[in-house]
Amino acid sequence: MFKKRLHIVIICVMLLTLTGCIQMKDFIYPSHTFSITLDTTEDLSKTQLKQACDVIENRIKILKIDGTASGKNQSIIVTIKGIDRSDELIEKLCRRGNICFIDENGNTILDNSSNDLIESAQIYYKPLDGKSNFSLEVHLCKKAAEEFGNFTEQNIGKHIGIIIDQEMYSYPLISEKIENGIFEMDNIKDEENALIIKYLFLSEYLPYEFSLRQ
Repeated sequence: MFKKRLHIVIICVMLLTLTGCIQMKDFIYPSHTFSITLDTTEDLSKTQLKQACDVIENRIKILKIDGTASGKNQSIIVTIKGIDRSDELIEKLCRRGNICFIDENGNTILDNSSNDLIESAQIYYKPLDGKSNFSLEVHLCKKAAEEFGNFTEQNIGKHIGIIIDQEMYSYPLISEKIENGIFEMDNIKDEENALIIKYLFLSEYLPYEFSLRQ
């Protein structure tokens, strides 16, 4: 009788433990969950608000964190689980993300205002003279690749600027036509900076202005 009761107790404990493990996924580190509210500065339709939510959710996915973005009454509620609130993370999620390529006269050649500019980006480690050196290979979308190829072919020997949120990130000299919309950004000093630039390229353009509710 004692052995039977012992077996029953052990089985019950195991079932309770298993149930607890299954339920834990729903409230991992509740104290590390935070939410922010972004208010629109213009009157947006439901479709436009959903479009903005999709951009922010894509950024959450790229950053490989657990979170959601949902629209309600001209606002976006962003909820992040499992990590502490930080100004750096909030800035990454809420930035406009405008990317443009300019010629030497400051004219825009291409931009990501319709989110059809960047297809993918990949980091490569390339040691140079015994020092750490990282390179970011960027692939443009098909239409952008054609326009980029035509521009580089006609402007060999001139510079092209890569601007992200009004900050110049690169100003290389065009030495040849860039085929297939694939180009590299070299001499990135460390992996952290390479990851930041990769994120900037992939995070899409947030087409509407929002303010962070305090």
